[in-house]
Amino acid sequence: MENKDTLPNGYGEIVKAVNAVMTEVSFIEKDKTIGEGKNSYKGVSDEGVKKLIGAAMAKHGLAIFQVGIKATPNIHRFTDNNGYQKTSVFTEVVTKYRLCHISGEYVDLEGYGHGVDSQDKSAGKATTYALKYLLLYTFLVSTGKIDDADAVHSDEITKSVTVKVDKAPTKPNATKEIVENYCAAILNGEIGMYEEVFEKYVVGTGGKKLLDEAKAKYKQLSGELSWAISNYPTSNYKTRNTIPV
Repeated sequence: MENKDTLPNGYGEIVKAVNAVMTEVSFIEKDKTIGEGKNSYKGVSDEGVKKLIGAAMAKHGLAIFQVGIKATPNIHRFTDNNGYQKTSVFTEVVTKYRLCHISGEYVDLEGYGHGVDSQDKSAGKATTYALKYLLLYTFLVSTGKIDDADAVHSDEITKSVTVKVDKAPTKPNATKEIVENYCAAILNGEIGMYEEVFEKYVVGTGGKKLLDEAKAKYKQLSGELSWAISNYPTSNYKTRNTIPV
């Protein structure tokens, strides 16, 4: 008699464990404040993701290992608003992880991340983002309200906009740290941050260049990901019955 609880692909146990984690951790509160004062916004911390999802994974017999990484750094030199020469390092990483179950089953996953820093920390930031969002997306964990681009008709948006031109608002200058935080947010899917940074801050030439590049890179990666999903829906998943020694 056929066992209905066993999947034909030979990874029934790991699927059950992933489903159990998804059931146990369905939401993570945004616990990190980025920026200061009225210009700040909330995000989910790396620590919070690893703590909650990691505990659930261990409970249900799952572990994850990094088995490969490809890092592509880009160095940008620019002049800030005060005339000083600045350097910003932008790093893109593609990481490979192996999600393992105590039964011996496993699947291989890919993560993508980006990091911006003025010194040598961009690769570390990118790797941190890659793992954090891999865990969130693998287990479909929500972190709050996500704006739906199709929820409001463009005519309604136009009607709701009121422009005041009688008094020019005073905006603070965007510091290097602020630009880097916004670039990181844009590259990890918060594309609305591109418009927000120009609304809240005076952005210099160098900062605008970094933000434009982050926006263009996000659109490029989004297009590549959509194409890959539509053409190779299972290309990033490899299953085995045992872990090779």
